[in-house]
Amino acid sequence: MTWEVPPADVLLGRWVGRTVTTVTGAPNRILKLDGDNVVVATRKSPAGEGVALADVQGALDELERTGTVTVDRSILGYRSAFCGAVIRTLAGTRRVPGSPPRLQRREVWEPSVAEDGDRSLNAWWEHIPAERYWMEITDREDIGTDLHSPQRDATGKPNPGYSALLYLQDGDIVFHYDRNEQAIIAWSRAVGPPGAAPTFWASHRGATRRRLGTQPREQPGWWLDLEGPFLLTPPVTLAALRATGNEILAILDDLAGAHGSIYAPFYGYGTNRELRPTQYYLNKVPAALVALLTDQPLPPARPTPIGEQWRQPIANNHATGQRQVQVDIETVERGLRGHIDTETALATALRAHGLEPLSPGPTDPNFDIAWRTADTLYVAEIKSLTAANEERQLRLGLGQVLRYRTQLEANTELPVRALLIPERAPTDPTWTQVCAAVGVDLVPGTALLERPGRIGEIPST
Repeated sequence: MTWEVPPADVLLGRWVGRTVTTVTGAPNRILKLDGDNVVVATRKSPAGEGVALADVQGALDELERTGTVTVDRSILGYRSAFCGAVIRTLAGTRRVPGSPPRLQRREVWEPSVAEDGDRSLNAWWEHIPAERYWMEITDREDIGTDLHSPQRDATGKPNPGYSALLYLQDGDIVFHYDRNEQAIIAWSRAVGPPGAAPTFWASHRGATRRRLGTQPREQPGWWLDLEGPFLLTPPVTLAALRATGNEILAILDDLAGAHGSIYAPFYGYGTNRELRPTQYYLNKVPAALVALLTDQPLPPARPTPIGEQWRQPIANNHATGQRQVQVDIETVERGLRGHIDTETALATALRAHGLEPLSPGPTDPNFDIAWRTADTLYVAEIKSLTAANEERQLRLGLGQVLRYRTQLEANTELPVRALLIPERAPTDPTWTQVCAAVGVDLVPGTALLERPGRIGEIPST
């Protein structure tokens, strides 16, 4: 990850309506951009006072040029504390111990996770597209600016609360639980891959603090940029969470029974099982828990793109001969002539209507063909039929396309519509009713070959 410092107006524009914190912990709320100034509310000036953008830009330029900025009036001017607060919003900056305070950038690079990162967690969520939620539990002053943690705990061993950071994917949603407020106060989106760089860190455990001291110490760390934070109004307090504590714990217990270690953000304390946040820094929030954490509308985790450019199917030389070895049934199916003709006719019909046919991407379910309109994602399973295999093929195809629909619904904001397309009409006409009963359109491939425009007859609602 390369170091980039945005212009002052761009950086400050991202923080309008939000609070940045000085190196001494004083809150500065950015109210608005006003010409060549930014209006900032402080404890002394709650109505807001203008700070020249040029002053902030000068501090950013100094950081980019030398890598270090001294937060002092003699260098940065009267609003040096605010300039320092703005610099602290940049991922990959740290405070250097000493007086006057100095802020220093560190180069953040993409780590070699296979070599350097602990990937031994029970990643029960990895193949479930809806499981894209996490929770930071911290008392940081700049909560929501980024995620960062040591690579190992105070004993030198991997820690699930730190190693979990390596499992986040671009677009995942991170809730922020503030220990000081005892509430979930905001959420953010993960941006890009994790990076490795030193971090200043102090343990939250009392025994560790007594042994090592309360002052943060520099150590190897993991970093991840965030888009946000986006405030929850009102915050979701621990008291409110405890009101549904039994339901929350029931969900966590069920998942733990099914998967083992799930790295949940809450646990039940004592015989009464009082809901409490864990001591771990970063935790996995099960998707089933999100509705109980907040009733405020949240966008889904940023969906990964579905599908890629359609690939013309190619005849399989082994498709018509006797199978001598075990082969992938779906690969053979795609090699049958009826399948190829039907899929090609569908792709032609789509393009005739200005729609782009799609083949599965690396992370998609193994559908035959898909396409999207402005308001719907369509997924189709194509089946060649013979008199001997018709019933089996239709049952298989219906099960496949239902499964694909469910998987795709978890990774797109569009409604997903499923189609079963046999190469000809089934001899048993009740198959149309069977498919309709589960919300699947049955469209014979012969209709596409005779009238490629038939795809346009499928209503969009």
